[in-house]
Amino acid sequence: MPEQLISISSPHRPLKNLPLTLPPDCVRPDTGQSWSLEDTSTNETIPLQADGDRLRLVLPEIARGQTRTFGLQKTAEAQLRAELREASADQLQVLVDGKLVTMYHTSKDWVRPFLWPLNGPGGVALTRCWPMQDDPNEKTDHRHHKSVWIAHGSLNGSDNWSEEEGHGSVAHQEFTERVSGPVFCRFATRDNWLNAAGERIMRGCTEVTVFALPGDERILDFVIRFEATDGPVHFGDTKEGGLLSLRLTASMNGDRGGVIENAYGGITEKECWGKPAPWVDYSGPVDDAVFGTAIFDHPDNPCHPTRWHVRDYGLFTANPFALHDYLGRKDVDGSMTLEAGQSWTFRYRLYLHKGGASEGDVRNRYLGYASPPLIASVEA
Repeated sequence: MPEQLISISSPHRPLKNLPLTLPPDCVRPDTGQSWSLEDTSTNETIPLQADGDRLRLVLPEIARGQTRTFGLQKTAEAQLRAELREASADQLQVLVDGKLVTMYHTSKDWVRPFLWPLNGPGGVALTRCWPMQDDPNEKTDHRHHKSVWIAHGSLNGSDNWSEEEGHGSVAHQEFTERVSGPVFCRFATRDNWLNAAGERIMRGCTEVTVFALPGDERILDFVIRFEATDGPVHFGDTKEGGLLSLRLTASMNGDRGGVIENAYGGITEKECWGKPAPWVDYSGPVDDAVFGTAIFDHPDNPCHPTRWHVRDYGLFTANPFALHDYLGRKDVDGSMTLEAGQSWTFRYRLYLHKGGASEGDVRNRYLGYASPPLIASVEA
């Protein structure tokens, strides 16, 4: 007999491969105990993984208007699918089913930490490899555009975006969490954001969760927290920044068949750059197929929906602070100040898929993130 019955309902849209968290009134995980959900109609079994005092899963599929009922039951330990491995003292690999998804680089030889490579469906690399690795097919502009990174160009006047003379930096301090499991793996870091003199401006904490999905799509969730540990922090109005930033591989560029599309139907850099939108998708050809990357801006984020610094040459960032440049006006100010002792938290989802935004069902995938299905405990 199941410990409890759980219903999951999606009244408005079909959804697939969706990470979910069971609500607090469901069974709380016991230390060392594995759990699963079993569909009461089809007997499909879905593994669960403890995340603190909650249980998480990936729902493979639910139709529009459907309610699925599951029995929550204790089970044998599930297969490890999402895994962290140390490649070296300053490189942490992220793997799903033994395949490399990305690697986190923390060496002091770099100006700030970053993720590279970023491998999408089929293990195809979707971000630029330069300057980490030479490639005659890649451009060598903007050295600070390292695959996937977090930066901002004006923090109390400090340039923490570029690597030009007088730039600031981000110094990795420690990993505060490293978890592997059948549903997800996660690492969390604590970093010091420094000015050019090496003085700390603020503390940053980054959490990256990678889910083991059916098939080879990829979902990476980012939780980015800024803490004003050393006084107020002024995030200046500048387009030179991205709280989640990507530099895509050159074959996906707009002049090579790449397509930029936002949630409101904007197409190309001209219609998406500087515009507010809850999501943007950037797709294009790699080898003989089309792949897409979508960034979802969580509705609880400050300044939601964010504006986008997204370019035809492959730059793709969520930057809510740049009204001067976005609007082309000097009488507006997009800067914000994080007061001493306070913190801000930004959440983003990075979705890697085959095809363009339509083929990847990006609209529904975003809505599943922003407004997930209804989950409830039901009587047997």
